[in-house]
Amino acid sequence: MLLVNALIQTEDKVYKNSVEDINSYKKLKLNKEQQDVLDNILSSKNDKFLIHGITGSGKTEIYLQLVENMLEQGKSSIILVPEISLTPQTIERFSGRFGNDIAIIHSRLTTIEKLNQWKQIQDKDIKIVVGARSAIFSPVKNLGLVIIDEEHESSYISDQNPKYYTHEVAEYLVGLADAKLVLGSATPSVNIYARTNSDDIKLLELKNRATKNSLPKVEIVDMREELLLGNKSILSNSLFEEIQKTLERKEQVILFLNKRGRSSFVFCRSCGYVQKCDYCDISMTYHKDNRKDICICHMCGRTKPKPKICPNCFKQSIKEFGFGTEALEDYIKNTFKDAKVCRIDADTSKEKGVYEEVYRKMKNKEIDILIGTQMISKGLDFPNVTLVGVVLADISLNIPSFKSAEKTFQLLTQVAGRSGRGDKEGKVIIQTYKPSHYSIVNSSDHNYEEFFKEEINFRRSFLYPPKAHIVNFQFKSKSVENCMEELKKIRDLIFDKFKKEINLKDIIILGPNPDAIKWVNMVYRYNLTIKVLKDYDVFRQFLMELIFNKKYSFNTEKNGKLILTID
Repeated sequence: MLLVNALIQTEDKVYKNSVEDINSYKKLKLNKEQQDVLDNILSSKNDKFLIHGITGSGKTEIYLQLVENMLEQGKSSIILVPEISLTPQTIERFSGRFGNDIAIIHSRLTTIEKLNQWKQIQDKDIKIVVGARSAIFSPVKNLGLVIIDEEHESSYISDQNPKYYTHEVAEYLVGLADAKLVLGSATPSVNIYARTNSDDIKLLELKNRATKNSLPKVEIVDMREELLLGNKSILSNSLFEEIQKTLERKEQVILFLNKRGRSSFVFCRSCGYVQKCDYCDISMTYHKDNRKDICICHMCGRTKPKPKICPNCFKQSIKEFGFGTEALEDYIKNTFKDAKVCRIDADTSKEKGVYEEVYRKMKNKEIDILIGTQMISKGLDFPNVTLVGVVLADISLNIPSFKSAEKTFQLLTQVAGRSGRGDKEGKVIIQTYKPSHYSIVNSSDHNYEEFFKEEINFRRSFLYPPKAHIVNFQFKSKSVENCMEELKKIRDLIFDKFKKEINLKDIIILGPNPDAIKWVNMVYRYNLTIKVLKDYDVFRQFLMELIFNKKYSFNTEKNGKLILTID
């Protein structure tokens, strides 16, 4: 699939055509499960649906036939995907089915290209829009359907101005237009899945793959045992052997490691010194940039040369600790010398067109081993991929968030689903130091329901969403005193407001406290966290008054900046 700059003259206006060299994507006959889901959506009086379908269950074909039905009614459809990496595949399928009258909107387009797509929707009355989260604002006419694929992805939340949650915008739009909203995922977000227990969102399930193949077999490897056996390499013996067998069969491998860079940090073995960023409270990650040894701060982007002598004790004891996708790529290239290896992460995909090129090469079997971060973990469908290796499954478990187990389950289940999607049997090997953690065990069993039960019990015990709403005020300033002072003002406002209107026992106030990374780009970050157990509508109204009636300035240039997030 090629994104091109072909021009079409229509009366007095010139448009860029989105797609050329369209390959037909034939309509497929739905199996009984798929047909039941399709009929349910089209005939139900509900306007919001969650398709919980295992990886490879054929959700995309249902989307395509839903859009076809909307076109027959003269209605428009918006199809959202979370990652730019999924856009080429989605475009290929929708253009292959419906031709090139499709608008494409995502962040890699230039301003002129975005304007061009926008004008085509307005002037040519294009009825199919495919894109990332910003496509939800497309000026379509007669909206009939919004599809949010991989609905669990955090990229649907915009943390830049204008800040918005795509799901909320979509729900508002379908309410205005009397349209339908379809959310799809093999690993739905806990909050969305919890809403299916009421009449709010209707749950529709796909429990089998659309092809004859079953889900891939999953093997969990305890890396602690590998160490006891004397294996100190990146790959376990099991994963190493399976890669060899897969390459011999001329099949493809995906290796997932959710850590970019060459190593986690650089330290001195003599005194323990760690190379940190001068502007952020975080260690720098070691990279090789054009074969130069540099350390990069993943918060502010600043760089430093990798030190050869420890700046603290002046000994030549500098060593890298841990590994990222760069180190994994070098190891794989040196170990499997005849294999064609490609790495895709935030460092390699900065230039426009990289995603499309990697997608084309994988599809044409020009890549034997694809190494990547979470951008390769979802949505992609390559029939010749029969082995997926998760090199270190524990990384996301260690993030300081109540969603860490949910994130881990989603990543592992999604990346496992890339294996065995064609006619060949697939296999997944998960390397971990925590083989008994419920997110890892349930992902290996492809058991979302059991994971949800354990996760929801954890959330209830510690009063996390959906048991409670969490409202977080983060104040950023070059002064710790300013952070504390401003957040205490908000805390006092909350106490004054709710000591009469709401029982204060139904509100838990935590802080002000420093953020997990309290100093970024020479600016301090402190948080005031509120857990609202009851009467959230009253609290929400208070927030609206706080923001729009300007009782508190959310951008106080003199003292700092306040950021509000809600879970």
